[in-house]
Amino acid sequence: MEKLHFRKGRLIQSSFQRENIICKLIRSENKSRDLLYYLDPSPKSALIYVRSRAKSQELAGRLSDEGFAAAYYHAGLSLQEKKRRKLV
Repeated sequence: MEKLHFRKGRLIQSSFQRENIICKLIRSENKSRDLLYYLDPSPKSALIYVRSRAKSQELAGRLSDEGFAAAYYHAGLSLQEKKRRKLV
């Protein structure tokens, strides 16, 4: 709080443990194959983090081709595009 220059005030602290969220970190020799295995077609939601804007667009396209409802998001999207996607 000090380093971020927060004003003194209320500190709300709670656990990150949530029953409805699962976090998996998996080492893989074939990321594309394994990702499709873990993302079985179901109404569940998932966030997938990648290292670049280009990878996020590429992965969203590939998942869409495989029948998933997929969209990418990154800092390079315009405010108008974020609003269109209802991400703001």
